[in-house]
Amino acid sequence: DLASENAYSIDLGIVKAFGDRLKIEAGGFYSLLRDAMVRRDFRFNGQDSILYDGELSRVQAIVNADEAWVYGLETALKADLSGAFALRGSFTYLKGEDGDGFPLRHVTPAFG
Repeated sequence: DLASENAYSIDLGIVKAFGDRLKIEAGGFYSLLRDAMVRRDFRFNGQDSILYDGELSRVQAIVNADEAWVYGLETALKADLSGAFALRGSFTYLKGEDGDGFPLRHVTPAFG
């Protein structure tokens, strides 16, 4: 039976402004997931593969892993160059894996 997933999180951040024209932000976070929902190979009616749409396919299902982790860092910068122009940017690094060391789906490693 599939159990609900529970998350316990902490995050810390800092914002530093240099006058009215420059602001820098940085932070980190960590989440522990209990009963994390993950996709795994599965047996359906005793079989690990089924014929689907004319093709033999491995059976997979969403099951609970004991625990999983998601953690990362994020940064942002805003600089007002003049009254009409501003520069903004951000970058985030994420890592997620379950207790067996498998990467978590839908956790993008880096973007910005």
